[in-house]
Amino acid sequence: MKKTATILILMLLAAIALPAMAEDGAALFKAKCAACHGPDGSKLAKANLTTSAKTEAEIVTFLTTNAQHKTKVDAAGAKAVATFVKTLKK
Repeated sequence: MKKTATILILMLLAAIALPAMAEDGAALFKAKCAACHGPDGSKLAKANLTTSAKTEAEIVTFLTTNAQHKTKVDAAGAKAVATFVKTLKK
């Protein structure tokens, strides 16, 4: 019973946290990413974020480790942006 309650609480917290993280990600995206990717993420043909098959984890890794990517964000910012980017998918 405790295990089930713990799982339910964690799921509830995740359900609450993900939209908030997406909002933070939206603000970061607007400030740091939209200039190149466009406000809806579809401006660059080679990096159209609305059709990208990358997972959130792959996006975080790309944003935090790719030296050629022009915009740098910390791990928390990268996670927030990745969460937001997944909402852009068409």
